[in-house]
Amino acid sequence: INKNGSDVTISTFLPLLHQGLAGAAFHGAIHLGYGYAAQVDEIIAEGLAYLHFCYVPLYTENSNSTSSYSENQIEKTNRSESSTFEDYAATFTSMLETLQTDADLYRQVEEGKTMFKDTGLSTFQRAIMALSHNDNGASLYKYTDPLPNCGDTMWIVDLMLQLYVRTCTENSSDFFLLHGVTSSWALAQVSHLLQLSQRSELHRSLENALFAAYVVQGCPPIENPLLSLQSKKLSWSWDDIVSNTLQNVQNDEHVFKLVEIARERASSNEAHVSDEICREAAIRVGKLEFRFAGI
Repeated sequence: INKNGSDVTISTFLPLLHQGLAGAAFHGAIHLGYGYAAQVDEIIAEGLAYLHFCYVPLYTENSNSTSSYSENQIEKTNRSESSTFEDYAATFTSMLETLQTDADLYRQVEEGKTMFKDTGLSTFQRAIMALSHNDNGASLYKYTDPLPNCGDTMWIVDLMLQLYVRTCTENSSDFFLLHGVTSSWALAQVSHLLQLSQRSELHRSLENALFAAYVVQGCPPIENPLLSLQSKKLSWSWDDIVSNTLQNVQNDEHVFKLVEIARERASSNEAHVSDEICREAAIRVGKLEFRFAGI
């Protein structure tokens, strides 16, 4: 970074590392993107080092996998060059709901609990390692390959905000789908540094990682958010939401991150998520208990 600058360094190394971004619960990507947004070279370097150290690759079309699964059982499709957010979001959600019945993926995750039990790592990390260990996560590819082309990394941010709200229960929200929101936002800060083809590969890696997180979390039901909105609290202004968030000094740092992302997207003219859903996400993240590894 000192020699070439952060832009060149990120554009050189991120394409080599993004297939493994699910390792350490997305924190390498989160540190990288937030470091770049703040223009702090030390945090950018830390993020790249974190991605390298915690690299757990999941299969993409350009993986160097030699597994029989990836060669013989995956029928690759050519993604359309253009799509709408609505098409992308609908297919993304539909494929998540389809994999809910995939017993083989559940088996892989369960095996990870014991396969890597001596590592001392978290249940989430061991499960991701198990998916990677089995053909580099090739079994996820049949669900992410049909997705239309992602037109912008911010599409995934907006989609994950919706998914976060739609998987909340009355008492809890999903901790690692929350990481899906913050890591997607973080990668959106740096994705413009990549060439177009590299950006498409980044999106595929991120999609695989998010699908993997959804499986590890037990495939929580995806409900209609309009049926469960906390309408009384939605009368709060954004100033009220921010003030209430800051008053709780015990909040996990991801709470502050999600509230700021939600507020930013609510004020954006280019967002594909409503102010109502953004405020719902910001309210729920500060009020509900977190669900950790769900299987």
